[in-house]
Amino acid sequence: MNRRLTKIHSIKSFTPSSIPYNRPITLYKVSKGLVKNKKSYIFYTNADCRLAKFIPTKQPKTMKSTFNLCIALFTLMALSGCDKFKDQRFSTTIPLVFEVDKAEGGELIVEMEEEITALLNEELNAVRENIKSFELVSIKYKIWEFWGVEQTTFNGSLGIGKKNSTMPGVQYAFSDLNIMEGDANPAQVTMTFSAQDIEKIQQYFMDTNGLSVFLNGSTSNAPIHFKLAIEVNIDAIAEVEK
Repeated sequence: MNRRLTKIHSIKSFTPSSIPYNRPITLYKVSKGLVKNKKSYIFYTNADCRLAKFIPTKQPKTMKSTFNLCIALFTLMALSGCDKFKDQRFSTTIPLVFEVDKAEGGELIVEMEEEITALLNEELNAVRENIKSFELVSIKYKIWEFWGVEQTTFNGSLGIGKKNSTMPGVQYAFSDLNIMEGDANPAQVTMTFSAQDIEKIQQYFMDTNGLSVFLNGSTSNAPIHFKLAIEVNIDAIAEVEK
């Protein structure tokens, strides 16, 4: 007797009460496509091979256990990988000097531009691809090597933009800056910036690892010579191996 139920056409014609006894078998083929996925159901049949009922089998525990094990291993590996790295702060001081020299009878206008980079710090340069952020500590200036007409002043601005830019996005104003007095003062002067300007400067470093710095303005007299020394102090936070 064929107990694979190939002659069954409909499951509606049979009920468990019409069966004198039940015996479970696994169905491999059913005519008219009652079940498409073989081994997915357990069928009960009577002696005449008539279908009584079917019960879906549960998903094998081995597949679920394997899946859970894979998830656990992946999580463990990810956590282990994170433990191999830490954030490290790299402090860098970047010097910059503008040398202004105006001859007697010449133009008094000052238009100068220089570029600086935080990657002069060799340790920071080694992890440049892993830099996560920059924090501006300070920008200071000091006037050096003045000679010329006494009481000469400078009016203008120090502009700051991202490296390779042609226009500044942040400006610090010099209003009647006395060059001779600045030269006589041994202390550096710390520039004050708004919180918004500080964020811009930090983003310039993130974008290009440096700055374009512009000195624009004019002197009140000539001849005059002086150096305006700028000092940018910046911290970079980078991810490094422990």
